[in-house]
Amino acid sequence: MVRGWLAELAPRLEVDVAAFVSDHPAPGVAAGVAADGELAWWFGHGFADIETGTRPDEHTPFRVASITKTFTATAMAQLRDAGALSFDDPLVEHLPELAKAADPFGPIEDVTIRLVLMHRSGLTAEPPLQDWAAGHFPSVQETLAAADLLEVVVPPGSAVKYSNLGFQLLGEVVARAAGVPFRACVTERILAPLGMRESGFETPEGAATGYDRSPFADAPETSDGRAKPTDAEGGLWSTVADMARWLCFQVEGDPGVLATGTLRELHRPAVVTDDAWTSAQGLGWYHDRRGERVYVGHSGGTPGFSGRLAFARPDGVGVVVLANGSAPATDLALGLADRVVDARRAHRATEPPTLPEPVPEGVRDYLGRYVWPGFDEALRVEWRAGALTLVWTGGAPPHPTLEATEAPDAFVIRGGRETGERCRFVRDERGSVTRADVAGHPLARLHVLGGPGD
Repeated sequence: MVRGWLAELAPRLEVDVAAFVSDHPAPGVAAGVAADGELAWWFGHGFADIETGTRPDEHTPFRVASITKTFTATAMAQLRDAGALSFDDPLVEHLPELAKAADPFGPIEDVTIRLVLMHRSGLTAEPPLQDWAAGHFPSVQETLAAADLLEVVVPPGSAVKYSNLGFQLLGEVVARAAGVPFRACVTERILAPLGMRESGFETPEGAATGYDRSPFADAPETSDGRAKPTDAEGGLWSTVADMARWLCFQVEGDPGVLATGTLRELHRPAVVTDDAWTSAQGLGWYHDRRGERVYVGHSGGTPGFSGRLAFARPDGVGVVVLANGSAPATDLALGLADRVVDARRAHRATEPPTLPEPVPEGVRDYLGRYVWPGFDEALRVEWRAGALTLVWTGGAPPHPTLEATEAPDAFVIRGGRETGERCRFVRDERGSVTRADVAGHPLARLHVLGGPGD
């Protein structure tokens, strides 16, 4: 069912998908829009299988390839939150075999889990025993048994260097830390709780046939497929319907699967990856900035298949594109996302009126204007959206908030430049607040709520 705000746009989206199939060597494409907790629109065009003439739809399984890495990152985050590991642990701490690996830039302990998640570990793109020409793709166990052949080829943390090998190793960390095979961990802790019943690591019944572009004819050739025996970097099969569930989880969260703060931590851009500031890398996710919009997502590409996820959390929408051929799925996904965000913003729902929350009794003592004598620093302490808020002069939202501690008149600052530091209010002998010490900066109170000018 197409949601009302998308109905007018749906024909345009269908034209975009159909044109993509016509212009690129992908026999079939299935695309969808996730919004408001569901698959709000989908469209399939072309052929899931040329020989049978089967059309792709929202339930057609495609190999999603490297989109799998977002599931691996989520499994790592679950284990981190459970205390089984830290993102800043050296990888060798969990995979002792890596002590034999060569790092000419320093100790192998410099390669941390966080750097692998960000593709900044410096590890090679593929395992050393892999041989495409001979059709040999090693298991993680084979790779670790030959750990003396592993190399760090770029100083860890110095640059983005995409590494399938790195995520293969993370999959083994997941298995060892969870005490169950990687497939079982992802299935039991992520896929099943989110209701992603059409996703898994075995080739499913009714899966789209993968195709490779023929160098000499229009008709594509059936792909030999993905021969790797590894899962964590690209082994997942899924559908548009299930990828929509995955996108809804990214936008809306589910504390039963992953704490909201941890989910946002994975999404947050950690390092800008180009001079124009149009792309960035997070923990298992990356980012595309198009004007004032930032899309979080991941692409996938493997013999016979390509795909792309992209979501804009502020607008509450996500887009999935899955193709059974080698084609620039990112171009289509981001183009569809731009159209969908435009439509969403043009059809904002009318929110029911709400009464502002009254100021709690004890909070009124702190509200007012404060300045730092001799400096131009000034702020207002306000009660906004149920939180004590610091509004610095010239500061742009989101403004820092204050989190109460057990000590009277003492708070922890959350957000902004001083995040994690202390804010302490000082009272005079009559019990009136006269000063605020904000991250060590003394600001005198000039204006009290309810005084002249309010």
